[in-house]
Amino acid sequence: MMPRPIHRWKSLWLGILVLIFLAWAWRVSTDTFTITSVNVPGRWLAVSQLDGEVGIFRGQSSDYTWHADIDRRPALGSVSIDQAYWANSNPYYSGLIITHGSLILLFLALGTALLALRWLRLKRLSSGSNP
Repeated sequence: MMPRPIHRWKSLWLGILVLIFLAWAWRVSTDTFTITSVNVPGRWLAVSQLDGEVGIFRGQSSDYTWHADIDRRPALGSVSIDQAYWANSNPYYSGLIITHGSLILLFLALGTALLALRWLRLKRLSSGSNP
C-alpha cells in the first residue's frame, strides 16, 4: 500500500493556513498597534504586536477584577513594543519579543521537519518493515 500524496494531508493544509495567518499578522502589524490583554486578580497577561514584532508580556497588578481587552490603534512611529507600551506603564513586568519573520522561519523549520518525519514513517510502514 502506497502512502497518500503529500498534497492530500490535512497537516500540510493546516500549516499553509497558519503561514497565511502569520503573514497577515505581519502585514497588519506594520501600521497598527494591537494588544490583547487579560487581567485576573493580582496579575495580567498580554499579547501585542507593532512594527513587525510580537510580544508576550505578564506582570503584577493592583487591580483585583477580571476583564479582557482588545485594543487597536494606529502606530505612532517606529518604536519597539517594549518602549511603546510596557516600559513606562508598569515597572513590574516581564516579556518576550520576537519578530514575525523569525516566527515564520521557526514555523517553517518545525513544520517541514514534522512533515518529513511523517513522510518517512508512512513510507516505512507501507514498505512492510517494522518500526
